[in-house]
Amino acid sequence: MFVQGEQLADIDEMLHFGKWVKLFHKSGEQWLCLFSDLDVQQAEPSSGRSQDVLAYFRELAEGSALRSIDDQSLMAMKYRHLKRGVSRSVLPGFLEARLSGFEKRLPPDLIFPFGCNKSQKLAVQRAIEHPVSVIQGPPGTGKTQTILNLIANLLLQNKRVAVVSNNNSATANVLEKLQKYELDSVSRSDWSG
Repeated sequence: MFVQGEQLADIDEMLHFGKWVKLFHKSGEQWLCLFSDLDVQQAEPSSGRSQDVLAYFRELAEGSALRSIDDQSLMAMKYRHLKRGVSRSVLPGFLEARLSGFEKRLPPDLIFPFGCNKSQKLAVQRAIEHPVSVIQGPPGTGKTQTILNLIANLLLQNKRVAVVSNNNSATANVLEKLQKYELDSVSRSDWSG
């Protein structure tokens, strides 16, 4: 159930009074809103895994222990106004668990200017083939080297590349390695941590 785009969960009762609706939450909280602002959507039977990833994240956020003074979930407040991405990007497909609709891109002839082992080569190939990829591993397994090879291949395809991380040192490390190989087009002003 959505009221002006804001998702409400665990509604016990709804009373309709002409153009007004009164909603009663399990916690005892109550809301009054215009019927025209209300969007009730039928929940699909669940197989244990949500097909709408964004709705699932919103639901998880509601249970977050980080609360405001008026007992609102701080995390859920951020998700309430989050809209789906542009339809031509991979984000809506990911959030709606429908990535299978994307064409699998066959990798062109790949280059590995930063060297690689078998698993790094496979990681680059898979990242080029699929719209969403995650490269993970313990320290020293060559993640940075894999990322550098991936960047090189994407640049050859005239694609733009953004490198993000949960810490600045990881992106700084990638930038440092690129600058070491004197890639003139790489500048610190193009990067944000």
